[in-house]
Amino acid sequence: MNIIRYLTLPARRNVTRIPRMLVALAAVCGASHSFAEDWGAYSIVPASAPAMVLESTGAADAGAVVSIGKAVGAVNQKWVITPKGENLFSIKPASNPALALAVEKGAAKMGSAIVLEADKGEPWQLWSLSKHENGSYSLVPKHAPDMGLDDLGGKQTPGSKIDLWTNTPNDQHLQWFIRPLAGSAVAAASEAADVPKYEPPVIKPEDILPGTTMQFTFTKSAIFPGTVRDVTVFIPAQYDAAKPACVYVKTDGYNP
Repeated sequence: MNIIRYLTLPARRNVTRIPRMLVALAAVCGASHSFAEDWGAYSIVPASAPAMVLESTGAADAGAVVSIGKAVGAVNQKWVITPKGENLFSIKPASNPALALAVEKGAAKMGSAIVLEADKGEPWQLWSLSKHENGSYSLVPKHAPDMGLDDLGGKQTPGSKIDLWTNTPNDQHLQWFIRPLAGSAVAAASEAADVPKYEPPVIKPEDILPGTTMQFTFTKSAIFPGTVRDVTVFIPAQYDAAKPACVYVKTDGYNP
């Protein structure tokens, strides 16, 4: 077996995962309540400020203001979306599921603040999701169907105000990408369907060249002065000293 080749195989990453996740999310949005029982955690990204994510500011307590911040994977940037029937959803901070994303005090005018409130199933705590051609969504509160969740002025700085505004479908300030985070039900389903089965490369026995084995004694430890260690190093036949090599270190002894 070619140890170095085996150890240096690059990690397989699927660069097309996000768009397909969004397709999966769209399918869930149109599904029945029983199909979408557990959506898991999501980041909510303003289309007008793609480097930002929706977050709760300060502690996740009732009355906390909702704003945007740089995406760092913090717990206050993770949201749990729960279907409530009739294309209505509650959006809760992952850090405190007793709270819900809400329009402050049920206001319905432009500029109304978006905050966290104790979840009581109020109309201003329930949101409908309408998908756009670019894969983003409008988040519309049940109590004000002509209004939408708005990144005020499309600002792209942390702490920018998030409020209620007249829902204009083509206005990017009112468009949000909803992206499953690792471990969510939609992400897991998407990845399982999206990632092809790994097939190891075919290696013919005649292509496996014998390497060499070197042995020496190491006596100059800077960590444990005075100790002596026998060292065995296997060097593959294709090793090129002019190029960086991946080294596998085993500290429990050598068995040829």
